[in-house]
Amino acid sequence: GKSQSSQVAQGVLARQLPPGWWQTTSDAVAYIETDATCAAQVEATVQATLAKWGRLDILVNNAGLGTLAETPDMPEELWDQVFAINTKAIFLFCKYAIPAMR
Repeated sequence: GKSQSSQVAQGVLARQLPPGWWQTTSDAVAYIETDATCAAQVEATVQATLAKWGRLDILVNNAGLGTLAETPDMPEELWDQVFAINTKAIFLFCKYAIPAMR
């Protein structure tokens, strides 16, 4: 199943964008749902971008997750999830996108 953060993000997007926006694909834009904490999915996303357009010119590494929980009350699993999105995801996209932009 989808992670809680993924469900929350999709819920926020659904309120801001028209239904079916994620199905939009054209010569100018495409959407690829990706677990940004999974190396295989990140690599596949970069490869799909290269396959569609033949190059990658820019990476907007804009994923983030926050919590209002105070440290003593925060479950370790939540900390792991926040850290994975806010740090590991940035690393993974840089790892696979930078070589494609060279």
